[in-house]
Amino acid sequence: MKDELVRASPASRRKRLLFVVGIGVMALACWKLPGLLALPTDLSQDGALALARDLFGKLCFFMASVAGIAAAWSAVTAWRILRTPQWPLPGALVGQDTLIRRGRPVYFRAYGLLVCAAVLAALAVWAALLPGRFVAVLFP
Repeated sequence: MKDELVRASPASRRKRLLFVVGIGVMALACWKLPGLLALPTDLSQDGALALARDLFGKLCFFMASVAGIAAAWSAVTAWRILRTPQWPLPGALVGQDTLIRRGRPVYFRAYGLLVCAAVLAALAVWAALLPGRFVAVLFP
């Protein structure tokens, strides 16, 4: 059987370059973000505590959102792989020429993504429940 390839289009290569540039921008933002989020020194203890509670709640909400989106993507991708047992999926844009895989490794990938989706969904629920449960303990 001859190996089949999915050819990379110029548009997908541009998207890959844009993705790498986006990661660089995010890395720069994370590098500079601690200085931007520094707590004001002129706050009273109650004000600093309220600010810390607020930041903790926002961090938990962000973590729950990211985990929920990743869980949904993993589940949808796993079901699509199980319906059409090949990787990359038909019609997928690839950044470089990629061999089409079929058979047992593809099923292994699909079931791995389903397990990943379940773990991420549990993490999202945990992160959503975290502020209400631990704020009284962490910030008395």
